[in-house]
Amino acid sequence: MLKLEVQAITDPLTELFNRRYFLSAIEKEFNRTVRYKSPTSCPMIDIDHFKKINDAYGHRAGDISLKETAAIIKNCTRDVDTVARWGGEEFIVLLPETGGEDALLVAAKILGAVSHHAFTAFPERITVSIGLATVPEPHINTAEKLIHEADLALYEAKTKGRNRIEVSD
Repeated sequence: MLKLEVQAITDPLTELFNRRYFLSAIEKEFNRTVRYKSPTSCPMIDIDHFKKINDAYGHRAGDISLKETAAIIKNCTRDVDTVARWGGEEFIVLLPETGGEDALLVAAKILGAVSHHAFTAFPERITVSIGLATVPEPHINTAEKLIHEADLALYEAKTKGRNRIEVSD
């Protein structure tokens, strides 16, 4: 891949895929999932109280926490999974050939790894909230709906106190 192509699909801060690339990847994977009736899961991850990090330690510390969180998520996933920065302090993952129970294990691994990580830019531990959606599911009939369901579950995790995983209904 040419350097320009890599830059077009990569988030410059975290070096993960960017939102544009993720949307293309999930569309292809969703179509494959429908065709072969195989499971696919989508966790959406948000750093809890991220604004407090920036306010207390500065934007450089916030950037470092984003980079380190991205590396943790990448470390908790397989090479065939797609990990992307969704925006701000949110990340999203595409787990092909992964049903709900296995996706929950991946999400729990991420949740634990982040909460136990000693971040280099500040002394406190941070946590994440995770929303998880899986197909096949009758009411999820598009890739966009899969993302939306993961986002709704993430919102529920935030509402219920953070540092937790919620699964789409």
